[in-house]
Parts: sequence; C-alpha cells; structure tokens
Amino acid sequence: RVAITAGNTLQTKLRLSNRPAFLLSEGKLINDIERAWDNLETTERGVEQHLMSELIRLQRLEHLFARFSQKCDSLAAWITETKAFFKKDNIAEADLNELLVR
Repeated sequence: RVAITAGNTLQTKLRLSNRPAFLLSEGKLINDIERAWDNLETTERGVEQHLMSELIRLQRLEHLFARFSQKCDSLAAWITETKAFFKKDNIAEADLNELLVR
C-alpha cells in the first residue's frame, strides 16, 4: 500500500511538473522482483542443504581418520615392542608365555 501511495505521489509530482509518467521497464515490476526473490530463497535453501550434508560428511571423515590414526599408532607401538623382543640376545631362553603373547 505504501508503494502504491508513493507511486501515485511520484506520478502526481511528475504530472504537475509537466514530465512524462514513470513506467517501470520490463523485469523490474513487483511481480518480477517477487519471482526473483523466491528463486533466490529456493537456491539459498539448496546451497544450505548442500553445505550441511558436506559438513556432516567431513565430520564423519574426521572421525574415521581419528580411528585410523589410533589404530596406526597402536600398530606402530606393537611393531616397536616386537622388534625389541626379537633383538634379545638369547631368544631361545625367552619365556614361552612371552612368545605366545607376541
């Protein structure tokens, strides 16, 4: 309603000053602007959904990487212990239970 009043005031001022009427060019009508705004909101929702799914995917990858890294550290520790065990001078005298644990 304010736009209509402002438009009427503008048209009246133009008419009183002997100027041509103001006509909106194509693509700048209120319906065009509303349609473009709706399109913008739809696109924005799509981008937001895509970003959220990507964030969830990256969080899952981060979790999987943490698990993998933990397993790698565990394996590296086991390898170090095993190497140290087999570097003993006299492996024949080693405890049988200790050999089975390895």
